[in-house]
Amino acid sequence: MSIQKFDWNPRERTFDTAWINDDVDNSDIMVPVVSAVTGLMYAANKVNGTYQYVGINWMTGEIKTRWTFPDSGANWNAFGGITTILDNGDLLIGGAFAIKRLLADGDR
Repeated sequence: MSIQKFDWNPRERTFDTAWINDDVDNSDIMVPVVSAVTGLMYAANKVNGTYQYVGINWMTGEIKTRWTFPDSGANWNAFGGITTILDNGDLLIGGAFAIKRLLADGDR
């Protein structure tokens, strides 16, 4: 799986591929979020069966940060819940099984 960004080309009236990142498996139902403040897109990812959340540079597609979840339990699935980055860099995930907070000094 991969994740990619498209740019609108108004002259041609088409979407052009800006970048593709084949290292990100965003195939779950957690909606990616883009932050104008950090310049990152935050998306769910799965590596060897373990879920994590990654911060991807919006301009280049490069992974800049990641939070690895403590286990593969369903309680980490936000089921489309809202995700936000707090001022100190902690990750806050809403969803069906309560609000979860992952500390900024996690797996970076």
